[in-house]
Amino acid sequence: MTWRGIVVVLAALWSSGCAPTMPEVVESNATTPIASSAKVSDDAYVAFRETHEGSPKIPGMIVSLIRSHFDKGEFLLAQFYCDEYHRDFPSGKERDEVDYLHLKILFYRYDREHDDRIADQARLEAKRYLAEYSILSPYRSRVAALMERLRQRDNIRNEELAEYYKNRGKPKAEAFYRGKIKEN
Repeated sequence: MTWRGIVVVLAALWSSGCAPTMPEVVESNATTPIASSAKVSDDAYVAFRETHEGSPKIPGMIVSLIRSHFDKGEFLLAQFYCDEYHRDFPSGKERDEVDYLHLKILFYRYDREHDDRIADQARLEAKRYLAEYSILSPYRSRVAALMERLRQRDNIRNEELAEYYKNRGKPKAEAFYRGKIKEN
């Protein structure tokens, strides 16, 4: 792509309101978009990825997109970028953070959707995370905290169901849900 083509693409992105600001997009030599600590737009990422497939900046851009979509509550898009990072950079230096963010996305999706399948997937991946990463991982305690929060939510839900069945005069169902409440 020529310099003029880059300017046209950036102008189109800029006018649509989805392009990042110029310091986020242009390197010091003013030739290519870069990943920075600021948020990267999806369109800028796709354009950069198409023209610079082997760039070492791509993993950072993906992590930035994960955080950006997570902050906006766009959990499925954030999960998509986590999966893309896992597929393209399985041993990337930010793998620990991406795995943690993927777990966090699952927990927040469960909070929003209340789908037990998402909770089961989150539990399974959290157990795998705790088994796989060393105790020196900066995200290990956060994963354990997410697991504890999920356990507490499950206990609250089981307590509510037990009370519901108690009020309906169904002692077997009440006992079943009381038995599911975990102490630790």
